[in-house]
Amino acid sequence: MFERLRAKVLSIDNIKPSAVFDAYSADQGFFSGQSKRDQFPDAFIFECLKPEATDQTPLIIVSDDADFVSPSRSVKHLTVLKSIPDLFTELGYEIEEPDIFEFIDGSMDRIRDLLAEELANWEMIATDVEDADVEQDWVEVETLHSFSVFGQIGDDRSILVVAKADLKVGVNYTHPDWATATYDSEDKVLIPTMEDVSGETEVRVDVDFSMTIAVDELGKPVEIESVTFRNDRFVYVALSEDGYPYK
Repeated sequence: MFERLRAKVLSIDNIKPSAVFDAYSADQGFFSGQSKRDQFPDAFIFECLKPEATDQTPLIIVSDDADFVSPSRSVKHLTVLKSIPDLFTELGYEIEEPDIFEFIDGSMDRIRDLLAEELANWEMIATDVEDADVEQDWVEVETLHSFSVFGQIGDDRSILVVAKADLKVGVNYTHPDWATATYDSEDKVLIPTMEDVSGETEVRVDVDFSMTIAVDELGKPVEIESVTFRNDRFVYVALSEDGYPYK
């Protein structure tokens, strides 16, 4: 999806820290409210984005972080929207929603395979066991929901779908045996003494994703082309049902 929008990756390496610290000292921009120190990452991102907003190239920030709203008011040619659907509406890509849900119901095997393929490229981080290595085995789609459907994007005959998926994922895991670890009172850490623990279990994974669907000359869907996650490059999972972490 972002390739079709000709997305440009920006770097903050050339941003002068003084521009951010001046705003911090003056209680301006991102630093006008409480928890000011938490705003430094967003402030650097915003300083990186500001030069991109010009009369020739207006800039739209897509974020549900309300902290961007106030600083953006002082920057010309810059708009803040809350979601990808809002973005496509702003760009004029939203038209009458094509009736694709019967097609989606008949394409669940293909969607599952593409979701599994995408998930395999992401890192799974266990929230309840330290230093766990988690690998995907199989994927089952429990529900697809929160659909936003857009008409043909660009020159291709494709429909864009933005949605959420609730997945049940079979995983294999390996982690240190924290249950038998000894406590180092000097360094105040647990030291595993036995062999690693390995096993398999099922975890729940919730993802936001975009999907393109090819259509024929009559605009009817004919093929699921691609599925892309819209989160970061990792997902958090709990290996145990109660999620109780080893300490």
